Amino acid sequence: DDGTAIDSWKDSIAFTVPQDFRSLNGRWFEIEVDLKGTTCDVQYSTDEGKTWIYAAVESDGSDADGISLTSEWTSYKFFVDVVSQTLSVRLRSPDLGSSFFSRWLRVWVRPGEPS
Repeated sequence: DDGTAIDSWKDSIAFTVPQDFRSLNGRWFEIEVDLKGTTCDVQYSTDEGKTWIYAAVESDGSDADGISLTSEWTSYKFFVDVVSQTLSVRLRSPDLGSSFFSRWLRVWVRPGEPS
């Protein structure tokens, strides 16, 4: 190890819209996750992980880039506003000396537009 940060991440499954929505896309609007550690980025993808976009922090709407965590389990909410059939979440720790732990993740979706 030469002091270079090792980019590490944890990807969720690809959440899909419920069958009750039939041929509708879902409007994804919130990510909830329990985290602890030092720092973490929270990103989402609607294209099977080809591209990743930062979620928005609940408190001020800024990008969830380098969220400061604590040593105690804490519940966090992040906002997205995107219409698609799927949503994946990436928790990422790209900085030297940073780490995170997650234990629970939930995404919220409601009927969106026709697919």
